Amino acid sequence: MTRCLVPIGVLVVVVAGLRQAGPAAAQPASLRLSVAAQALVKYAVTEAELPAGMRLTGPPAEVTNEEAAAADPDYAALVRRYRRITQLSQTASRADPAGSVGIGIILFEDAFGAWGHMLDTSTFPPDVEAQILPTDIEPGERSVLYHFLFGADRDRREIYALSFQRGRLALTVSIAGPPGTVSVEQILPVAWRIDAKVSAMPPAPPTVAEMALIEETTPTVVVRGAVRMLLDRFVEPLAVDTLLT
Repeated sequence: MTRCLVPIGVLVVVVAGLRQAGPAAAQPASLRLSVAAQALVKYAVTEAELPAGMRLTGPPAEVTNEEAAAADPDYAALVRRYRRITQLSQTASRADPAGSVGIGIILFEDAFGAWGHMLDTSTFPPDVEAQILPTDIEPGERSVLYHFLFGADRDRREIYALSFQRGRLALTVSIAGPPGTVSVEQILPVAWRIDAKVSAMPPAPPTVAEMALIEETTPTVVVRGAVRMLLDRFVEPLAVDTLLT
């Protein structure tokens, strides 16, 4: 067991599962899928493929490079560094015990970028546990399991996020719920099923159109993301009666 930071790609999927509102509450999900994202739909899970008690909360949604950078301007640099093309996300809920599941399928130019993205620790705080699973149960060519707590008081959640790489895909399956109610065993079957689909139908080599997506993030989007972060972190709304006192 080692200590590390939370990679940004992992946290995007976790937040999506926690809030069950598309790829991430801070990121607008593309309602229409690009050609690149449509090619990832064959790896998505159906409700019948989920463990008993889990239900999908909506159709697969895309998180483009522009949407990711708009949510976090630091992400623009990671798009170029790891040659990210696009992401397909799914969310599911569990009633008893209460919990939520997030699934992220991210396409890169190559395997080096896919694995590097999963391990990138440049944007998140410390004190997250990372564990390498035994090779007889781990999905993908390489994998890492992240375990951490998120939120406070009654909103505190325990999270397991299993990230793995196969070919030029980086994949994450996460589960979140009240502390003591979740485990990696609850999401391993989902990870294995997705990995089997990728193994049977690996993505084709990158196209010219896919490569063009890597450079789509614009300065305007980055500035908009920075402004959103400033407003979220440093601006406190005041009530009218407070202003008048």
